[in-house]
Amino acid sequence: VEHVDTLYVFDQAVLTAFDLATGNARWRLPSVGVVGIFFDDQGMMYVNTTTASPDKIRYSRQIDITDKTSAVIYKLDPRTGKTLWTTDSNGFISHLSGKLIFAVQSYDPGDEDDDNDMTAILRKPGFLRIRRLNPSTGRMLWEHFQPRAPLDVQFEGNSIEVVFKKEVQVLKFLAL
Repeated sequence: VEHVDTLYVFDQAVLTAFDLATGNARWRLPSVGVVGIFFDDQGMMYVNTTTASPDKIRYSRQIDITDKTSAVIYKLDPRTGKTLWTTDSNGFISHLSGKLIFAVQSYDPGDEDDDNDMTAILRKPGFLRIRRLNPSTGRMLWEHFQPRAPLDVQFEGNSIEVVFKKEVQVLKFLAL
């Protein structure tokens, strides 16, 4: 991602900021599982990543059923790479605009019509969780939960459009 005078590059284990003029590395952040980088209107940087350790990469073909890797969001100062806050928000940032930061987590168990009795018992139920985060602290301001999975979620101003298989919902909220 190129932003202002910096190029941000991430691989399996490290996020690096390079100076565009010189090509020199400004800072590096060890982080396994970076999947998204966002910038707010103040120039601050938000990173969607995980709590995984570097061993997760080294032993990628081994399965550890006790592993508790989860989604995490970092807010960084893009000039120094300093972590301003970290939150385990149970989801990744899906929308960032001004003072509005939304983390979305959902799970779709698949088509229920294809199940037999045994797979229906073992299947985890679908859900949608939308959380609004405070950009200053990373703390959750509010949460919206539904016990079903959406096909799509879109954000527009103070409304959230949620598309389900047989319904479209438009959620509205007040932003102070």
